[in-house]
Amino acid sequence: MWPTTSQAFWEEKPYTAYIQPTAAGKPESGLYGCVRSQGHKFHEGIDIRAEQRTRKNEPKDKIILILPGRVAYVNDTPGDSAYGRYIVVDHATSPRVYSLYAHLSEVDPSIRQGVTVDAGTVLGVMGRSANHSIPKYRAHLHFEVGLRLTDRFQAWYDQTVSGKPRFSSKNKHGVWNGMNLIGADPLSLYEQVLAGTYSGVQAWLQSEGTAFTIEVVSAQVPDFIRRYPELLASPIPPKGLRGWKIEFTRYGIPKRWHPLEVTEGIRAGMISLLAYDPEVLGAGPCPGMVQIKEGQYILGKRLRRTLSLLFI
Repeated sequence: MWPTTSQAFWEEKPYTAYIQPTAAGKPESGLYGCVRSQGHKFHEGIDIRAEQRTRKNEPKDKIILILPGRVAYVNDTPGDSAYGRYIVVDHATSPRVYSLYAHLSEVDPSIRQGVTVDAGTVLGVMGRSANHSIPKYRAHLHFEVGLRLTDRFQAWYDQTVSGKPRFSSKNKHGVWNGMNLIGADPLSLYEQVLAGTYSGVQAWLQSEGTAFTIEVVSAQVPDFIRRYPELLASPIPPKGLRGWKIEFTRYGIPKRWHPLEVTEGIRAGMISLLAYDPEVLGAGPCPGMVQIKEGQYILGKRLRRTLSLLFI
Protein backbone atom coordinates (compact mmCIF):
# COMPACT_ATOMS: atom_id res chain seq x y z
CA MET A 1 0.00 0.00 0.00
CA TRP A 2 1.30 3.46 -0.92
CA PRO A 3 1.79 5.76 2.14
CA THR A 4 -0.51 8.52 0.83
CA THR A 5 -3.78 8.58 -1.08
CA SER A 6 -1.93 9.39 -4.32
CA GLN A 7 -2.40 6.90 -7.16
CA ALA A 8 0.33 8.38 -9.37
CA PHE A 9 2.83 5.58 -8.74
CA TRP A 10 0.31 2.79 -9.43
CA GLU A 11 -0.73 4.62 -12.59
CA GLU A 12 2.94 4.39 -13.65
CA LYS A 13 3.39 8.11 -13.96
CA PRO A 14 6.95 9.49 -13.86
CA TYR A 15 8.32 10.07 -10.36
CA THR A 16 8.05 13.81 -10.90
CA ALA A 17 4.27 13.35 -10.51
CA TYR A 18 4.58 12.23 -6.86
CA ILE A 19 8.07 13.17 -5.57
CA GLN A 20 8.65 16.57 -3.93
CA PRO A 21 12.04 18.12 -4.78
CA THR A 22 14.05 20.32 -2.43
CA ALA A 23 14.28 24.10 -2.75
CA ALA A 24 16.88 23.58 -5.49
CA GLY A 25 14.05 22.28 -7.67
CA LYS A 26 15.93 19.27 -9.03
CA PRO A 27 13.35 16.47 -9.43
CA GLU A 28 15.76 13.76 -8.24
CA SER A 29 16.46 15.58 -4.95
CA GLY A 30 13.35 14.02 -3.39
CA LEU A 31 14.46 10.47 -4.17
CA TYR A 32 16.56 8.10 -2.05
CA GLY A 33 20.35 8.18 -2.17
CA CYS A 34 23.07 10.74 -2.85
CA VAL A 35 20.70 13.16 -4.50
CA ARG A 36 21.47 16.44 -2.74
CA SER A 37 24.26 19.05 -2.55
CA GLN A 38 25.86 17.91 -5.81
CA GLY A 39 25.91 14.32 -4.58
CA HIS A 40 27.51 15.08 -1.21
CA LYS A 41 24.36 14.63 0.88
CA PHE A 42 22.54 11.35 1.47
CA HIS A 43 18.73 11.23 1.65
CA GLU A 44 17.52 8.17 3.55
CA GLY A 45 13.99 7.96 2.17
CA ILE A 46 11.70 9.53 -0.40
CA ASP A 47 9.73 12.78 -0.17
CA ILE A 48 6.14 12.42 -1.40
CA ARG A 49 4.45 15.60 -2.53
CA ALA A 50 1.05 16.95 -1.51
CA GLU A 51 -1.91 16.53 -3.85
CA GLN A 52 -4.61 18.07 -1.69
CA ARG A 53 -4.56 21.57 -0.15
CA THR A 54 -6.66 23.64 2.22
CA ARG A 55 -7.74 27.18 1.41
CA LYS A 56 -4.61 28.36 3.20
CA ASN A 57 -2.50 26.16 0.89
CA GLU A 58 -1.58 23.72 3.66
CA PRO A 59 -1.48 20.02 2.69
CA LYS A 60 -4.35 17.81 3.81
CA ASP A 61 -3.34 14.45 2.30
CA LYS A 62 -3.96 11.54 4.65
CA ILE A 63 -0.95 9.41 5.59
CA ILE A 64 -1.58 5.67 5.23
CA LEU A 65 0.12 2.71 6.93
CA ILE A 66 1.73 0.49 4.28
CA LEU A 67 1.77 -2.83 6.19
CA PRO A 68 0.23 -4.21 9.38
CA GLY A 69 2.39 -3.65 12.43
CA ARG A 70 2.84 -2.20 15.89
CA VAL A 71 3.34 1.50 16.56
CA ALA A 72 6.89 1.61 17.91
CA TYR A 73 7.27 5.35 18.46
CA VAL A 74 5.39 8.63 18.08
CA ASN A 75 7.05 12.04 18.32
CA ASP A 76 4.39 14.74 18.53
CA THR A 77 6.76 17.62 19.35
CA PRO A 78 7.92 19.09 16.01
CA GLY A 79 10.90 21.02 17.37
CA ASP A 80 12.50 17.89 18.85
CA SER A 81 13.60 16.43 15.52
CA ALA A 82 14.50 17.20 11.93
CA TYR A 83 11.70 14.71 11.19
CA GLY A 84 9.21 17.01 12.97
CA ARG A 85 6.15 15.04 14.02
CA TYR A 86 6.91 11.46 13.06
CA ILE A 87 5.64 7.95 13.54
CA VAL A 88 7.62 4.70 13.40
CA VAL A 89 5.83 1.38 12.91
CA ASP A 90 7.50 -2.00 13.43
CA HIS A 91 6.46 -4.72 10.96
CA ALA A 92 6.64 -8.48 11.55
CA THR A 93 8.20 -9.16 8.15
CA SER A 94 11.23 -11.40 7.64
CA PRO A 95 13.48 -9.70 8.54
CA ARG A 96 11.49 -7.14 10.53
CA VAL A 97 11.56 -3.65 9.08
CA TYR A 98 10.34 -0.31 10.34
CA SER A 99 8.43 2.24 8.28
CA LEU A 100 8.72 5.92 9.17
CA TYR A 101 6.37 8.80 8.35
CA ALA A 102 7.74 12.29 9.00
CA HIS A 103 6.85 16.02 8.85
CA LEU A 104 3.20 15.36 9.75
CA SER A 105 0.93 18.29 10.57
CA GLU A 106 -1.01 16.08 12.96
CA VAL A 107 -1.02 12.55 14.32
CA ASP A 108 -4.33 10.70 14.45
CA PRO A 109 -5.45 10.40 18.11
CA SER A 110 -5.75 6.60 17.78
CA ILE A 111 -2.03 6.25 16.97
CA ARG A 112 -0.17 5.61 20.21
CA GLN A 113 2.99 3.69 21.04
CA GLY A 114 2.28 -0.03 21.42
CA VAL A 115 -0.98 -0.03 19.43
CA THR A 116 -1.40 -2.73 16.77
CA VAL A 117 -2.48 -1.26 13.43
CA ASP A 118 -3.68 -2.70 10.12
CA ALA A 119 -2.45 -1.78 6.66
CA GLY A 120 -4.48 1.14 5.37
CA THR A 121 -4.88 2.75 8.80
CA VAL A 122 -4.79 6.55 8.68
CA LEU A 123 -1.78 7.64 10.73
CA GLY A 124 -2.20 11.38 10.38
CA VAL A 125 -2.06 14.26 7.95
CA MET A 126 0.78 15.39 5.71
CA GLY A 127 2.53 18.57 6.78
CA ARG A 128 5.80 20.45 7.03
CA SER A 129 6.71 20.10 10.70
CA ALA A 130 10.42 19.98 11.59
CA ASN A 131 13.02 21.67 13.79
CA HIS A 132 13.73 23.84 10.75
CA SER A 133 11.51 25.79 8.34
CA ILE A 134 9.75 23.97 5.48
CA PRO A 135 7.71 26.34 3.28
CA LYS A 136 4.13 25.54 2.32
CA TYR A 137 4.96 24.80 -1.31
CA ARG A 138 7.45 22.12 -0.20
CA ALA A 139 5.19 20.36 2.31
CA HIS A 140 5.64 16.60 1.94
CA LEU A 141 5.80 13.20 3.58
CA HIS A 142 9.32 11.94 4.27
CA PHE A 143 8.95 8.15 4.06
CA GLU A 144 11.49 5.49 5.04
CA VAL A 145 11.67 1.72 5.27
CA GLY A 146 14.67 0.13 6.94
CA LEU A 147 16.45 -1.51 9.87
CA ARG A 148 17.43 -0.43 13.40
CA LEU A 149 21.14 -0.62 14.17
CA THR A 150 21.25 -1.30 17.92
CA ASP A 151 19.19 -1.72 21.08
CA ARG A 152 22.04 -0.01 22.97
CA PHE A 153 21.74 3.34 21.23
CA GLN A 154 21.58 5.31 24.49
CA ALA A 155 24.88 3.79 25.67
CA TRP A 156 26.45 4.79 22.35
CA TYR A 157 24.92 8.27 22.54
CA ASP A 158 26.30 8.77 26.05
CA GLN A 159 29.88 7.85 25.14
CA THR A 160 32.52 10.51 25.38
CA VAL A 161 35.05 11.42 22.69
CA SER A 162 38.43 12.68 23.96
CA GLY A 163 36.89 13.06 27.40
CA LYS A 164 33.99 15.20 26.15
CA PRO A 165 30.34 14.26 25.54
CA ARG A 166 29.71 13.05 21.99
CA PHE A 167 26.55 15.17 21.79
CA SER A 168 25.52 18.37 23.56
CA SER A 169 21.76 17.72 23.48
CA LYS A 170 19.61 15.04 25.07
CA ASN A 171 18.46 12.02 23.07
CA LYS A 172 14.68 12.48 23.14
CA HIS A 173 13.73 9.55 20.90
CA GLY A 174 15.28 6.48 22.49
CA VAL A 175 16.25 3.73 20.03
CA TRP A 176 14.06 5.40 17.38
CA ASN A 177 16.45 8.32 17.00
CA GLY A 178 17.19 8.86 13.28
CA MET A 179 20.90 8.16 13.83
CA ASN A 180 19.97 4.62 14.86
CA LEU A 181 17.87 3.95 11.75
CA ILE A 182 19.20 2.92 8.37
CA GLY A 183 16.84 3.10 5.43
CA ALA A 184 16.83 1.19 2.16
CA ASP A 185 15.29 2.54 -1.04
CA PRO A 186 11.49 2.28 -0.58
CA LEU A 187 10.82 3.13 -4.20
CA SER A 188 12.71 0.02 -5.33
CA LEU A 189 10.42 -2.07 -3.10
CA TYR A 190 7.33 -0.57 -4.76
CA GLU A 191 8.85 -1.03 -8.21
CA GLN A 192 9.24 -4.75 -7.45
CA VAL A 193 5.60 -4.92 -6.30
CA LEU A 194 4.43 -3.12 -9.44
CA ALA A 195 6.50 -5.40 -11.70
CA GLY A 196 5.25 -8.54 -9.92
CA THR A 197 8.79 -9.53 -8.88
CA TYR A 198 8.51 -8.79 -5.15
CA SER A 199 9.13 -11.94 -3.09
CA GLY A 200 9.59 -10.57 0.41
CA VAL A 201 11.70 -8.18 2.45
CA GLN A 202 14.74 -10.45 2.52
CA ALA A 203 14.91 -10.71 -1.27
CA TRP A 204 14.34 -6.96 -1.59
CA LEU A 205 17.21 -6.11 0.77
CA GLN A 206 19.52 -8.56 -0.97
CA SER A 207 18.57 -7.35 -4.46
CA GLU A 208 20.88 -4.36 -4.20
CA GLY A 209 24.42 -5.38 -5.10
CA THR A 210 27.25 -5.70 -2.59
CA ALA A 211 29.29 -2.49 -2.79
CA PHE A 212 31.97 -3.46 -0.27
CA THR A 213 32.80 -6.10 2.33
CA ILE A 214 34.22 -5.42 5.79
CA GLU A 215 35.92 -7.82 8.19
CA VAL A 216 35.50 -7.11 11.89
CA VAL A 217 37.54 -9.19 14.35
CA SER A 218 35.23 -9.51 17.34
CA ALA A 219 33.67 -12.42 19.23
CA GLN A 220 30.65 -10.23 19.95
CA VAL A 221 27.29 -11.19 18.46
CA PRO A 222 25.65 -7.78 17.94
CA ASP A 223 22.00 -7.43 18.92
CA PHE A 224 21.47 -6.36 15.29
CA ILE A 225 22.09 -9.90 14.07
CA ARG A 226 20.08 -11.40 16.94
CA ARG A 227 17.14 -9.27 15.79
CA TYR A 228 17.75 -9.97 12.10
CA PRO A 229 18.97 -13.60 11.97
CA GLU A 230 17.71 -13.85 8.38
CA LEU A 231 20.79 -11.82 7.36
CA LEU A 232 23.16 -14.60 8.51
CA ALA A 233 24.89 -16.35 5.61
CA SER A 234 25.61 -19.39 7.81
CA PRO A 235 25.11 -20.43 11.45
CA ILE A 236 27.37 -18.98 14.15
CA PRO A 237 30.15 -21.57 14.69
CA PRO A 238 29.60 -23.60 17.88
CA LYS A 239 33.35 -23.85 18.61
CA GLY A 240 33.82 -20.12 18.90
CA LEU A 241 33.48 -16.92 16.94
CA ARG A 242 36.50 -15.02 15.60
CA GLY A 243 34.66 -12.23 13.86
CA TRP A 244 32.49 -11.22 10.95
CA LYS A 245 32.66 -10.66 7.24
CA ILE A 246 29.86 -8.19 6.46
CA GLU A 247 28.55 -7.28 3.02
CA PHE A 248 27.19 -3.73 2.66
CA THR A 249 25.10 -2.03 0.03
CA ARG A 250 26.34 1.25 -1.44
CA TYR A 251 24.36 3.23 1.11
CA GLY A 252 25.39 1.22 4.14
CA ILE A 253 22.81 -1.52 4.72
CA PRO A 254 24.74 -4.41 6.36
CA LYS A 255 22.84 -6.91 4.26
CA ARG A 256 24.77 -10.18 4.65
CA TRP A 257 26.74 -11.45 7.69
CA HIS A 258 29.29 -14.27 7.47
CA PRO A 259 30.44 -15.53 10.91
CA LEU A 260 34.13 -16.51 11.05
CA GLU A 261 35.50 -19.34 13.19
CA VAL A 262 37.91 -18.62 16.02
CA THR A 263 41.61 -18.51 15.14
CA GLU A 264 44.54 -18.28 17.55
CA GLY A 265 46.71 -15.19 17.64
CA ILE A 266 44.28 -12.66 16.20
CA ARG A 267 43.43 -9.76 18.49
CA ALA A 268 39.99 -8.18 18.75
CA GLY A 269 39.10 -4.77 17.41
CA MET A 270 40.58 -5.08 13.94
CA ILE A 271 38.49 -3.71 11.08
CA SER A 272 39.57 -4.07 7.49
CA LEU A 273 38.12 -3.44 4.04
CA LEU A 274 38.24 -6.81 2.26
CA ALA A 275 36.68 -5.99 -1.09
CA TYR A 276 34.82 -3.31 -2.98
CA ASP A 277 33.02 -2.98 -6.28
CA PRO A 278 33.65 0.41 -7.94
CA GLU A 279 30.68 -0.11 -10.27
CA VAL A 280 28.23 -0.55 -7.39
CA LEU A 281 29.89 2.17 -5.30
CA GLY A 282 29.56 4.70 -8.10
CA ALA A 283 31.80 7.64 -8.82
CA GLY A 284 30.14 10.19 -6.52
CA PRO A 285 31.50 11.46 -3.19
CA CYS A 286 28.53 10.34 -1.07
CA PRO A 287 27.66 8.85 1.39
CA GLY A 288 30.89 8.54 3.41
CA MET A 289 30.83 4.75 3.47
CA VAL A 290 34.12 4.13 1.73
CA GLN A 291 36.30 6.88 0.33
CA ILE A 292 39.25 7.15 -2.00
CA LYS A 293 42.43 8.49 -0.39
CA GLU A 294 45.69 8.58 -2.33
CA GLY A 295 44.20 6.14 -4.83
CA GLN A 296 43.05 3.65 -2.18
CA TYR A 297 39.60 2.93 -0.78
CA ILE A 298 39.37 3.46 3.00
CA LEU A 299 36.57 3.32 5.57
CA GLY A 300 34.56 6.56 5.56
CA LYS A 301 33.25 8.51 8.54
CA ARG A 302 29.65 7.34 8.18
CA LEU A 303 30.68 3.69 7.90
CA ARG A 304 32.81 3.99 11.05
CA ARG A 305 29.81 5.40 12.88
CA THR A 306 27.61 2.55 11.64
CA LEU A 307 30.16 -0.01 12.83
CA SER A 308 30.47 1.71 16.22
CA LEU A 309 26.69 1.40 16.63
CA LEU A 310 26.59 -2.23 15.50
CA PHE A 311 29.39 -3.25 17.85
CA ILE A 312 28.63 -1.01 20.86
